[in-house]
Amino acid sequence: MALRGFGGIRRIDEGVWSLSRDIGLDLKLQSLRALFVSWAEATFAGVRGGARREAFSALTPLLTRLDAQMPDFYNQNIMSNDYHCASMQCFTEAGRRSAGLVEAIESLEYRLQAFDIAWDHNDILDTAYLSGPNGRDEAEAWRVAQRDALRADIHLLTSGTTCTSLMMLPLWPSSRSSAIETNVAAGGWKDFGGRCIERWIMERKDGALVMGKEPRDAAAGIVGIASQESNFWTGRPAKDVIAALQQQLFNIDCATTP
Repeated sequence: MALRGFGGIRRIDEGVWSLSRDIGLDLKLQSLRALFVSWAEATFAGVRGGARREAFSALTPLLTRLDAQMPDFYNQNIMSNDYHCASMQCFTEAGRRSAGLVEAIESLEYRLQAFDIAWDHNDILDTAYLSGPNGRDEAEAWRVAQRDALRADIHLLTSGTTCTSLMMLPLWPSSRSSAIETNVAAGGWKDFGGRCIERWIMERKDGALVMGKEPRDAAAGIVGIASQESNFWTGRPAKDVIAALQQQLFNIDCATTP
């Protein structure tokens, strides 16, 4: 679920507001870290004990701060039109729902965000902001695609497929649902961290390979990244961590297969 809805977090810092400048990139990085470490732990043996707990411990205070200061763009005296204010609000809220799906990996609970409860909205899967004449139809198709995929996951797991095997299967159970994701939620990661981070995220859609390699050939590198001490992820500015992560994924990509 978190992998499918993760694209919404790309624009969580959309708009002109001070908190986005303070924590926007850190929030995206620590969300990616929590997702990456969780995926690596479920896919490969050998990830350092405590790595996942540390990842969520770094993410939680950022989300707590965001929740406490969630902007209301209409009341911030922003010199803009209603459409622009609404788009900034919706991008931020869609990103928070995406982060909520990541949170659920650790908490084992999907919960409504406070802003959704306030206006009686109850769909945790609205992780993409869709507007324009077809926006409502596209939003509903996106929800249906995610729910169909979740049902397919449950069927596989109850039919004997292991969690490890599931991690390397395509994210979407049909070409139609995959095409819906392409149209409403895909892309846009290269600007966040470079080609290799984007590539790891995009590979998850199809499964099978990791940085262009068979899983067994990439395992040691992925486990090494996921097992790094907290200081790697939090001991320097987020942009520097992202550059280092990009390089480490690049090294896996370029490594010669034994």
